[in-house]
Amino acid sequence: PMRATLYPYQEAASAKTLDRTKSPWFKLLDGIWKFRLHEKPEDASGADVAVETDRSSWDALAVPGNWTLQGHGRPHYTNVKMPFPEEPPSVPKLNPTGIYALEVDIPKDWAGRQTVIHFGGAESVLCVYVNGQFVGMGKDCRLPSEFDITPHVRTGRKNLICAVVIKWSDATFIEDQDQWWMAGLHREVFLVSTAKVHLSDVFAIGNLENNHRDGRLQVTAKIGFSCAPQAGWSVQVRLFDPKGKAVFKKPLLAPVNTGPAGPGASRFRHQAHFETSLKNPLRWSAESPALYKVVVTLRDPAGRATESTATRVGFRSVEVRDRQLLINGRCVMIHGVNRHDHHETKGKAVDRETMRLDALTMKRHNFNAVRCSHYPNDPYWLDLCDELGLYVIDEANLEAHAFYHTLGHESGWATAFLDRAVRMVERDKNHPSIILWSLGNETGSGANQDAMAAWVRGRDPSRPLHYEPGIWVQGLSEKEQPGNFLYEGGEQVTDIICPMYPHLATLVEWATDKSHPDRRRPLIMCEYSHAMGNSNGGLADYYDLFEKYHGLQGGFIWEWIDHGILKTGPDGKPYWAYGGDFGDTLNDLNFCCDGLVWPDRKPHPGLAEFQHLAQPVKATSFDRKKRTLDVKNRQFFSDMSWIRISWILKVSGKTVARGVLPPSKTAPGETAKLEVPLPVFHLMKGEEAFLNLFYSASRRTDWCKRGHLLGWDQVPLDGAPLVSPPAPIRRKSRGIELERTSKGVRISGDSFEIGFSSASSQLETFQFRGDDILVSGPELQIWRGATDNDGIKGWTGQRHKPLGRWLAAGIPQT
Repeated sequence: PMRATLYPYQEAASAKTLDRTKSPWFKLLDGIWKFRLHEKPEDASGADVAVETDRSSWDALAVPGNWTLQGHGRPHYTNVKMPFPEEPPSVPKLNPTGIYALEVDIPKDWAGRQTVIHFGGAESVLCVYVNGQFVGMGKDCRLPSEFDITPHVRTGRKNLICAVVIKWSDATFIEDQDQWWMAGLHREVFLVSTAKVHLSDVFAIGNLENNHRDGRLQVTAKIGFSCAPQAGWSVQVRLFDPKGKAVFKKPLLAPVNTGPAGPGASRFRHQAHFETSLKNPLRWSAESPALYKVVVTLRDPAGRATESTATRVGFRSVEVRDRQLLINGRCVMIHGVNRHDHHETKGKAVDRETMRLDALTMKRHNFNAVRCSHYPNDPYWLDLCDELGLYVIDEANLEAHAFYHTLGHESGWATAFLDRAVRMVERDKNHPSIILWSLGNETGSGANQDAMAAWVRGRDPSRPLHYEPGIWVQGLSEKEQPGNFLYEGGEQVTDIICPMYPHLATLVEWATDKSHPDRRRPLIMCEYSHAMGNSNGGLADYYDLFEKYHGLQGGFIWEWIDHGILKTGPDGKPYWAYGGDFGDTLNDLNFCCDGLVWPDRKPHPGLAEFQHLAQPVKATSFDRKKRTLDVKNRQFFSDMSWIRISWILKVSGKTVARGVLPPSKTAPGETAKLEVPLPVFHLMKGEEAFLNLFYSASRRTDWCKRGHLLGWDQVPLDGAPLVSPPAPIRRKSRGIELERTSKGVRISGDSFEIGFSSASSQLETFQFRGDDILVSGPELQIWRGATDNDGIKGWTGQRHKPLGRWLAAGIPQT
């Protein structure tokens, strides 16, 4: 069964490090595997997985990796439509099938224990063989499949592990996300060894109580018995604060219930349950991600420690009320972005260094939230979000975009839907960064989603639910929805009003509609400000509304990265390929290139725009007489003491003075009145002065160096004219004459004359002497080149976009 991401250790001290390499019961299998590819599953045979097969002629393939980016087959990009014409659950007869093989030494001291193999992700169906024997199969390509291979392995000897991966399956129809179709083993593979009685799972959660002052720790440890359950086993729990100091003087100890299930505490069959309170713990938030460690130790009936494991926990609360999503009792603006797994050369196999780079870049540009679109990400990504401070929407690996209105209602798919919710929650339940569970994306709303929601609410009531199609009025466009029907319904599947790409007017209508019956749920856009081409220019308009209207609580930009794939052209030059560049048809062309960063992670200009809009402090006004500057602390939990404010006074682009303001401990949400020691200055007519402000980190953090630029502002300053307007002048130098009058400026030479108007600043004359050429100045032109977001994409349904409306109005393009 799916479980939290845990590793077994021999003793508590090693478990506390959370370093799995310190465990003798962990063995990573990432690296080079032998590989061969068949056109279809029927072409595979017993010889492919047999121990005696000679694989010297097989190819070498990196794991994790996609075979489609390692010389076998090709990636395929589609957005909504499926890459083949078959109807669910049928798939193409030509169905690429990869055979992976690796010889593995199983340590001698694993004898008599249980050996489990972990495959982090396989697209789309995984079948496992050990020493020629079939072990099992799994689906859900974005979550792990684990198998007990104990009966098939030989300790102290080499063992052959084979993974058969089939590209297309019935699961493909509910993994129809807007992304590249790849194939292969794209996440890590490893072995773990456990005793016959072992810690099989731990659920640790830190809630807040007593008006969010105190903490409540709940830990449930599940015990696995690969033998008959025995009485007398117990579990010990120790809690360590962020500095590594033990919180409790004595470890918590509870017996493992091996009796029959019953009411009350005995419902935890084969489990030990702990619940205790803490006075005033450090609270976890994106601004202050305080992490505690829970170390769990299993003891046998004689009291001997047999195994330990550990997980991190953060004390925080998440609730929805009064049109607000509250973190630790406070309404937090969501500065969010959507994230896909993507690497320009590795595809879905994103390495840990690149994941950390993404998380650091997000934090350094003032993001505080990320939506795992549209599947659970690698658990290491969630570790980073816990550690660095990013709120997470964890999303089930579920999207049936091509069959949006059907599969959510069909009972034949109900167990597959439910299974994906169960597996997501069970793997990721210990991560404090996760504040919302999402039931998937763009798959309509029906009885299958209702079942998912009911199970998740019962299993983990500490987190609200998110599901965009629950509030989408099916069959009606945004224009056709009557105002009092806007974003109603779906309460059973979503606690958040989470539309995609609403117009600004729609947001205002929702926020100001007093007749709307649902005044509980906030509006947080799950996708907006589509970052494609020349984009994100309207971000400031959205942020104006976020700050003005109660209930509008931010959103998640689509999306983080351009999904370009690095390729070399016939001329030997590298370029980023998109849909159709691999001979993949049908395709949606460059619609996968819609990120805030390029495929190599270099920022687009829109990222700087966002950084400014989401900056932690903001100048709101300046009183020149008193020389006081009002700066609002836009943080939700932190004071301003860690932010350094420096200033530069510029007059007509020239620096006149500069300085640094004293540090301020202004509380979150409050405004500081800071004195700026500006010198006396005057402005001549036509000159302008600005106070440029720069906000930087005054100390090092886990995600930035001291001096990192957090944001900036520019405040215009008034000044009294020092002299009257300049008198007309006439100068001549090296045969060039400059004449300035109240009407304009004329520059002339022996063979030319250029004239500018002072009223319009336009070029009025451009004349070459002898040629009698007169060119008029620039004229207003309201046409500009169309961009992707205007509707020049290579897929249908774009008539409502700006370019379509422009052409329909009969307006020419030149």
